[in-house]
Amino acid sequence: RCLNQAFTKRQYSQVEIFRTLSRGWGLRCVHDIKKGHFVSEYVGEVIDEEECRARIRHAQENDICNFYMLTLDKDRIIDAGPKGNEARFMNHCCQPNCETQKWTVSGDTRVGLFALVDVPAGTELTFNYNLECLGNGKTVCKCGAPNCSGFLGVRPKNNPPSEDKGRKRRGHAKRKKKVVVTKEREDECFSCGDGGQMVSCKKPGCPKVYHADCLNLTKRPAGRWECPWHQCDICGKEAASFCEMCPSSYCNKHREGLLFISKLDGKLCCSEHD
Repeated sequence: RCLNQAFTKRQYSQVEIFRTLSRGWGLRCVHDIKKGHFVSEYVGEVIDEEECRARIRHAQENDICNFYMLTLDKDRIIDAGPKGNEARFMNHCCQPNCETQKWTVSGDTRVGLFALVDVPAGTELTFNYNLECLGNGKTVCKCGAPNCSGFLGVRPKNNPPSEDKGRKRRGHAKRKKKVVVTKEREDECFSCGDGGQMVSCKKPGCPKVYHADCLNLTKRPAGRWECPWHQCDICGKEAASFCEMCPSSYCNKHREGLLFISKLDGKLCCSEHD
C-alpha cells in the first residue's frame, strides 16, 4: 500500500528517442513534466571499477567514442552500453533540466533521473554527466547552453557571473582573450550519427569520421583518403557547397536547387532533411 514505489513499479514519464541535429540520438518528453517529477531510472549492467577500466581501455583501442557509464557507489558502476533503457539516450547539458538522484530501494542503491524544472512536452531531456575523463583527450561539449564549459567534465561557467560583494577593485581589468575551440575529429559518424569504430577523413581541416559500412567499404582505406563530403554527388568533381547534416555535396555546376537554408537552425541542408 506504500505510495512511494516509483522505482519498483517503473512509473516513468513518457519519453521518445529522436535524432538531434549535432549530438546523435537524444531523449525528449511526450507530455509536460512537473519540477521534481520522476522521469526514469538509469539502468544497465552493474560492474566493478576494474571491469570499467578494462572496457574503457578496449573502447580507446578500437576508436569507440561513446560511453554510458555512471557511478553507483564507490565499488560499482552502471554501464548502460550493452544493456539499458531509454535513459541511456539522454544527452549532457551544462544547464540541464534533469538531475540524477540516488535512492535506496529494498536495501539497494538505485539511480533515478528527476526534473529540475517544469519541462514542456516536446523538450529534450538532459542532465549534467559530471564526466571523469580517463585518457588524454577531451570531448567537446555541444550542448549550446549559455554557460557551456566547452568540454565534457569541465565545470560550467557561472551564468550570470557572481557579483563582487562590497569590494571595488582598483586599476584596469585585463580582457581575457576569447578561446576558439576547434575539433580535431568528430565523435559520431557523419552519415548515420552513431558512434563506434570509425574511418577518419585525411583532408586537412576536415574533422569528419564514418563507419566503413556507411561508406560501403570492405576494409579501412589506406593513404590520404578523403571523405565523400568533398566530392560532388553528381559528377564526382571537387565540391563547392556542402550539406551540414550529411555527406551530400555539390560542385558549382550542380548545386542549384539542391541545397536550402534550414528554418530550424539556419544551416545549409540538402533535400533529404525535413
